[in-house]
Amino acid sequence: MMRQHYARKQKGQGLLEVLAVGTAVMIPLALLFLDGLTLVGVQAANNTYAKRAARALADKVSKDERIQALEKLQQSFKSSQVITSLDYQLSNDATVVNAGKVVTVKTSMTVALPVPIPGVDKPIILVSKAVEPITGEAPTVITLKSNNNTI
Repeated sequence: MMRQHYARKQKGQGLLEVLAVGTAVMIPLALLFLDGLTLVGVQAANNTYAKRAARALADKVSKDERIQALEKLQQSFKSSQVITSLDYQLSNDATVVNAGKVVTVKTSMTVALPVPIPGVDKPIILVSKAVEPITGEAPTVITLKSNNNTI
């Protein structure tokens, strides 16, 4: 008497293979996406700090007031597990230059990603720059002689 061989159905095995391969692909993509979201959020915070620093410095008249405003902003920064440091750079070696009646501030944030990228050993530093017109000085009066108008 001959035995009959029945073919096994592959439906369950196929589903299991899709789940295993899909998980192996989706988890690294999700972690990379998390790092990307972190970088976008930190850059937004960096832009905000640069703009706040430029506005604070543009509103002050003397160099001492500008340095105090910058120190106050630096003290308001709280480091976290993601943002490890915040550095300010002003134009011309930590002094605000009134060339062109603007203040230029460059901030740099050091980022520690929640999921380290393999092969990237250096810290990630994001840089932002903000330029604001100086508003802490009295406006100058210009007289146009042709029409006798004062601006």
